[in-house]
Amino acid sequence: MTTRNETIENETPENETDWLTDTPDEANVEYWLSMVVDSTHLQDIDLTREEFIELKKAIARIRGLEVPEDAEKSENKSNEGARAKLLKIIDDLDPKDYERLAALGDAIMNNRGSITPAEDFIDSIALRYAQGLREGNGITPATIQNYLEEFRDDFEMAVQATRRMRRNYPELVGAKKG
Repeated sequence: MTTRNETIENETPENETDWLTDTPDEANVEYWLSMVVDSTHLQDIDLTREEFIELKKAIARIRGLEVPEDAEKSENKSNEGARAKLLKIIDDLDPKDYERLAALGDAIMNNRGSITPAEDFIDSIALRYAQGLREGNGITPATIQNYLEEFRDDFEMAVQATRRMRRNYPELVGAKKG
């Protein structure tokens, strides 16, 4: 019998280590480790990006793969460039615009996907805008329309879920029974 572990090891050629030096750092990326049995998540561990990178290197070592010396350095280069650009923007920004920048940061930091539809909408547009700047293909009304439709659907589902939570778990959400 072939176990899942044997399959994973066989699917990773020894010379293929791109996954060690390429860890997305987009605003909507979540890093986690999960144990799933029969489609049921038994254990989920949220990770920081740094923990995720270190875990990938440890897995590579366990699998007998060579970990490139510059694996961590290449990850930090893009972060350093983006951080420097952000600090320059803050320095050049009119102080009256700080509140908007702070609100964008709040949306990015509090985005939890469809359960936070406004934050997800704002973050998705900002992410797509950044991608357009990087790749040279700007954002279009059609793109915004797609995000807006998703926002409407997610917002309605979040409202329904909130009502359900208030009805089924009033003591947890501070709702009055009745």
